[in-house]
Amino acid sequence: MPNPLSVTVYDPSPSDPRILAALTARKLLGELMRAVDIAGVESLTASDILVNAPINKVVDLKNIIGRLKANQISYESAAEEVIDFVGVRGDMVVIMGEEINSVLTRTRPMQGKPYIVDPRTCGSRSMASGSCGFVRRR
Repeated sequence: MPNPLSVTVYDPSPSDPRILAALTARKLLGELMRAVDIAGVESLTASDILVNAPINKVVDLKNIIGRLKANQISYESAAEEVIDFVGVRGDMVVIMGEEINSVLTRTRPMQGKPYIVDPRTCGSRSMASGSCGFVRRR
């Protein structure tokens, strides 16, 4: 379970425009994933993304999009999230936290069974050249 006393640490500050942009993109990506908006997800996600997926494999954008189209993955609005850290690192913003989803609403092998995506989730958003790619969830 997430620690209810957890406080998000921001580096340099929660009002930093790079942090605000990354958090906004993170929220938008969740909305696009829930809507299964493939073009939107592809436009917001870095083309060279690699993530450690909940299927215990490292996957790329092609895999993510393929599994999203096949209804094998989804973002759940009921997930409980705790963001522990948001910080600027060079031309990226790193977001780390925990996500717990005890109610799965889409049909898949683990439907209805609690799961924890973690031990820590990590996302980053590149700020190079004014264009931003987004890396989300582990």
